[in-house]
Amino acid sequence: MFGAPERRTVVAVHAMVVTARGDMAYRGAWNSHQPLYKEFTPGTLDDVARMVATAITRRSRAVASQAQ
Repeated sequence: MFGAPERRTVVAVHAMVVTARGDMAYRGAWNSHQPLYKEFTPGTLDDVARMVATAITRRSRAVASQAQ
């Protein structure tokens, strides 16, 4: 998270999830130009956590629906 959450200012979010072996499992980056960022307009760490969790859930559902 880039910004000053103590002032409710988050200007960008980068998220990465890696496996136990260190392989990239997920990555995402958002700023005020992306629809998900605009949907959540994060200002706190909790806002960022909800936004990233939503992104992971949506991507998982999209991948699952493509596999069917």
